[in-house]
Amino acid sequence: MVDNQNGISLTRAELDDLLDAAAQRGAKRALDQLGLTADADTQRDLYEIRTLLADWRDVKSSALTFFGKVIGISILGVLAFVVTGKWWVNQ
Repeated sequence: MVDNQNGISLTRAELDDLLDAAAQRGAKRALDQLGLTADADTQRDLYEIRTLLADWRDVKSSALTFFGKVIGISILGVLAFVVTGKWWVNQ
């Protein structure tokens, strides 16, 4: 039994049921505010959002890798050009 100063007493099972109901109402309210009503499409929508986010992270990582390689190769190309140009001038 859970007692408080107001004289309300609940068993552990009743308290758990009360907390579960409040959690479900809060989750439903949060989904409603996000525009994800609790219908059959919600699970699919959430899966698609997660997939889209994972794909975005992959693209971002790949793009950063690509631009890093482009900058590195460009620097090496400029250095090679400078070294070769100086060599040709000295010949």
